[in-house]
Formats: sequence, structure tokens, C-alpha cells
Amino acid sequence: MLKSSFFHVGLNLSRANELSVPPIQIRPADGSTYFRSYFENHDEPLVDTNAIRVVGRVFSYKPKNERPRTDLYLWRFVRRLIPKTKGRDFNLDLLDFGANVCTPTKPRCSECPLVRICDYYHELQTTVKLSST
Repeated sequence: MLKSSFFHVGLNLSRANELSVPPIQIRPADGSTYFRSYFENHDEPLVDTNAIRVVGRVFSYKPKNERPRTDLYLWRFVRRLIPKTKGRDFNLDLLDFGANVCTPTKPRCSECPLVRICDYYHELQTTVKLSST
């Protein structure tokens, strides 16, 4: 299991539904965004393939354009999940979580603390129930 988890940081699900947020500058998960988030502890999202996958599965988020990394709404959504002053921890834990638990193939749902709210997990359970009847 992961040493830390964004669930312990205090994943801010209450803010996930707030879509009227200030404009942000889209920055692919590059060095400048990483630096600001990690060393300056700014509450800026790092939206990489892991974050896109986790948000897509848990919240059934469908990107608004062909390149999810440039989807302004996705960046806003992820930013709203970040607990205040916990951007660094949240981003690192989200990256680890996506790489180790919510993997691209064979996600480890049995180890996931988000199964209560995960749309992907509930869809899988429904599919399993339907196929067993």
C-alpha cells in the first residue's frame, strides 16, 4: 500500500461540484508546474495521464477536447479537489495512486479507498451482477 494517500490529505470532494472557478493557466505536467506545486506548495494541479485516468474513472469525467491535458474544465475540476495548502501532497499522492492502484490495466479496486464514490467501480459491479444472473 502507498505510504501516504490523498485520502489522508483530505480529498476535497465538497469542492468537486463547484465549476465556477477563477480562470487558470493550463500547464502540462512540466517542470514549472511541478516546481510550483512541490517546492512552493502552491495548490496547482498536475494533470498527467494518471490524474486524467483517476478523475475519469472516479467521477466519470469525459474530456471536452481531444487532448485531455489541455482540457480547461479538467484542470479546474482537479484544482477544486486539492485541499487548501496541500497541493504538493495531493499531487504526489494522486500520481502514485494512479500508478499503483488505479492502473491503466487491471486496477486494484480491492485496495482502493474510493470504491464508495467511484463510478468505474460501481459500473464494474453492476456488470458482474448482470453477467452472473
